[in-house]
This record gives sequence, structure tokens and C-alpha cells, in this order.
Amino acid sequence: MNKNRNFNSQNNNYKMDNKHKTKIEPIIIPSTWYPPNLNPDINTFCNKLKYHVKVINEKYKNTPNLSKYERIALNKLRNNKNIIIKAADKGGGICVMNTSDYTEKMLNHLNSNPAYIKIEGSSYDPKMLLNEYLEIVLKLKCYLSKKQFNWLMEVKNELGIIYGLPKIHKKDIPLRPIISQCCSLTRKLHIYIQQLLKIGEAKIPNIIKDTTDFLNKLHLLKDKISDDTLLVTMDVESLYTNIPLDFGIELLVEHYTRTLRYWNDFEIDVKPIPPKLLKIILEFTLRNCYFTFNNLIYKQIIGLTMGGASSVQEANIIMYKFFERFNHEYPSQVWDHYRFIDDLFGIWSNDENSLKIYFNTLNNYHPNFKFTINYSKLEIPFLDVKVCKINNNLETTLYTKPTDKKLYLNYLSEHTEHIKKSIPFSQMLRLKRIISSESELNFHLDKMTVNFINRKYPLSILTTARNRLTSIDRPILLKYKPKINTSDNLILIQVYNNKLIKNNILKKRLAKLWDSLTIRNPLFKNIWPKYPMIVFKNGKNIKNMLISSKFPAPWQVKPDTVTRDTALDDLNIENLLALMTA
Repeated sequence: MNKNRNFNSQNNNYKMDNKHKTKIEPIIIPSTWYPPNLNPDINTFCNKLKYHVKVINEKYKNTPNLSKYERIALNKLRNNKNIIIKAADKGGGICVMNTSDYTEKMLNHLNSNPAYIKIEGSSYDPKMLLNEYLEIVLKLKCYLSKKQFNWLMEVKNELGIIYGLPKIHKKDIPLRPIISQCCSLTRKLHIYIQQLLKIGEAKIPNIIKDTTDFLNKLHLLKDKISDDTLLVTMDVESLYTNIPLDFGIELLVEHYTRTLRYWNDFEIDVKPIPPKLLKIILEFTLRNCYFTFNNLIYKQIIGLTMGGASSVQEANIIMYKFFERFNHEYPSQVWDHYRFIDDLFGIWSNDENSLKIYFNTLNNYHPNFKFTINYSKLEIPFLDVKVCKINNNLETTLYTKPTDKKLYLNYLSEHTEHIKKSIPFSQMLRLKRIISSESELNFHLDKMTVNFINRKYPLSILTTARNRLTSIDRPILLKYKPKINTSDNLILIQVYNNKLIKNNILKKRLAKLWDSLTIRNPLFKNIWPKYPMIVFKNGKNIKNMLISSKFPAPWQVKPDTVTRDTALDDLNIENLLALMTA
């Protein structure tokens, strides 16, 4: 059983009436609490369940859905050191590259980009960095709950890992660098900073949250469209690695300080801290991004980390403050636009020449911020939407990059049936949300149906999904639904096994044990009226076998080791005990 606890437990004196406050999603961390005294009936229930899980998994062993020869071929691909396999940056494709080409592109990016420097082994002192980190957390202690403080104090101190995703939609296939910081020293501090900056981010007026938000914002422009109106998009070239740290930290602290007065308008799980302390933790996280590539150590000295938990919030705030300063210095050239991180969309009501003047002025405002621009009187893509000007109205349809492979989950893959049935309907809902014209919608639905048939989906499932779509009005899809709270459910997590689904044996055993427990202890049924849910997670798949963020891949450095059966680990019995006796 698995259960997460909210990163909260704040002082109740700080939080007032939350009824009319905007809620900011809390940070979720696993509970590590273990009950000191166990209820004997719970102990018996858990031991029996543990035994049944073991027996069932031994009897109904999951068999691979690949043939012997397919597994041999995958093993050869996995161990071939001359090639490297990566997921494409966009479009859902898979890219097979010569290892030498990948290495050359990564090293060229690292060695020619001023954002990175190579570090000699003696220049990297993890113990010194850890001591500095702990000193900072101690400074934060009076603003943290006990739970938050303990969470921040328990850290790993490993180097990050950089890897590149091939941009197959661009010339010469450059790589998008991503730095994985799963086990890095600054990871949890990044998460904490992310939470501190969310209120400031929420007060940015022109931010686009997602496609639904963008579609709603387009309606606000409907009265401003004329024959001469230009549809304009811009984006910032390599924003993350081009932000000067002194400049970026200055803007972040300035915006945080200005928005502190709104703190009581939000329900949030962290207390505000002094701006000077925010500056200290920003300095530490942004100036201590160490990572490895091919056994070499590097440090990022300019910009935000692609992969840092707080990087999106930081980029959003920095871009907002950048335009605020630009508009203040050039008030006659203000352009109202909407922005999704570094992608901008807006309309231009003046002539084309004035737009070029604005763009040139903007592009020369700061040496580190360079923009690209596209504009049209007819149509323009933005995110996954193509915006079209028709009869002085804005219509929308679907936009996909030419590299989009339409690689929906194959129907023959090892996933639960309800997941595979839900995918066509959710994708068709997305089409109906984006496409404003009924005829255009039917055209794209026909194409999507063919694509799903190519992925082995039965026509009956696709027809049912499409029929369900007709009963839903598009305006409903443009409204956000409140999230359903399922945090009170008991959950048993298992690696997916189609034999368990077909025989339903695990569910029956769990139900029998649960009935026995709740008959002896009716209080448990009052607390959890529903049966514990069995939730499946993915087992080993082709991606796990072939793709690794590390370079070289671990399996090419040392021989494969035999992995033990993790069925008992997935039960996570300690979390079950903690939850049931809390």
C-alpha cells in the first residue's frame, strides 16, 4: 500500500480563513512515519496480504509480450556501443544516432557554450557544498514546520546528469540539453523555491497556463480584429541558458518582494521568508549546478537549469520583469501579448513596418535576450493550436509539427484495458476543445481514427468514443473542472500483470481479507468505506531497456545483474501500517 502526505502542517495562526483563498497545490512528499504500536488485527491483515501477493505473483508470473527473437534483437541494440537511442525532443518519435555524433554534439554544446565550465576533480568539494547547504536550511528553520525542516535536511549529494534530446524538427538535429537533478544536493531546495515563487507567478497578468487557458484568452481579442490585424508570435532563443544570474536573481527578488502583500490571498503550504533570505537560497541553487557527462564534471555558471524544479517559475517571472522594464523605457512601443514561458502570442493592429521597428528595438534591448518572430494576416501556429483569422474573427484548429509520429499507445501493449479504451476518447476531447469549426473537427476526427486503427485499436472502441463526443458541448471543455480528492483511498500498487486482471484473483483475496478485518474492527470501515484500490504501474518496457540519461549507459559499463522480484517492495507495507494507525 502506498500513501503520500502533504508538505504542510503550517502554523494555524498564519493561515486565516481559507474559504475565499486561491489554493496553491502543496508539495507532496512520501510519509516516513512508522507506528510505534501496531494493532494486532492490522498486523495480521498485512502479513496475510503480503503472503498472498507473494504466492499470486509466483503462480501468475508476468510473461513478456515480445517473442524470443524480438528480445534477442533488443539485447543487441542495448549492447551496441556504436549507436545511442533517444526519445525525440518533440513529436513522440525515437531517434537512433551514432554514438560518436551524439558525443560530438554534446561536447560541442558544453565546450563552446559560455554557460558551462569544465571542473577539475579537486575543484569540486561535495562536503563543503553540503555544509553550506545545511547552514542555509538552518537559517530557514524558523520559517519551516518540523516536517519541512526534516525533509530539507535529509538530502542526497550526487552530481546531476546532462543528456540531450534530438530536435528532429530542426536543421542538423541539434540537441536540447536537460540536466537531471533527481539526486542532486539542490533538488529539494529547488522544490521549496518553486513553492515560494508560485504566488508571484500567479500575479503575472499575461501568463498562459495551458492550451485551454490560451483558447479562453483568445476570446478576449475578438473585438480587436480587423482586416489589417497581424497575428504575431515570438520566442526567446535558448532562454534558460542565456539569463545572467545576477540580473535574474535581482528580478526574482524584486518581484517576490512586490508580491508579498498578496500572500494572505492564497492558501499555500509554506510561510513567506525575508527577501534577503530568498536571495541567499537562489544564489546557492543557481550557482551550484554541477553535473557530469562521459565521466567529466561540469558546472553551469549562466542561466537556469533545464530540469530544475523551480526553473519554470523563475523563467516566467524573469520574462515578465524583462518586459516590464522594456515597456517602462519604451512606453510608445508597448505590445500586449500572452506568454507561455518563452513563447509569445499577440495581435498587432498597426502596420507591418511598425512591427519590425518594435521587434528590432526589443531584440537590441538586452544582449542575452534574442527573439525570433513570425507574423501573418491569415494564420499562425502557437503551442498545439493554429490560430486563423476568418471574416475578422479568430478561429482555431489543431497544429502538429511535421515530425509528429502519432505514436499512441499500441493496443496490443501490456496495459489495463480501461486505460487503452480511455486514450481515444481523451484525444478526441482534445480535438473538440481546440477546433472551433465543426467541419474541421470531423476532418481531424477521421484522421485520428485512421491513426488509432494503425495502432491496432478496434473500430468499436473508436466508434464508441466518437459517439460519446457528440453529447458534449465545446464550451464545457473550455472550463476547468475541480480536482477530485482521492487522497483518502487506500491503494495497493502492483506491477501490471494481465493474468491478475483476467483471473481477478488478487482483488478477490484483498476483498476477503478486508471484509474479515472490518468485521472485527468496524471503525476501519467507517474511516475507509471503500475497498482498497489495486493500482498498476508500468513494468519493464522497451524504453527502460534502451534509453538512459547516463552516458555511457550503465549496462554498457558493467555487466547486467539479475534483478530480484520486486512484488513485495511494491506492497510498501510500512506505508499501509502508518496510514491505518495514524
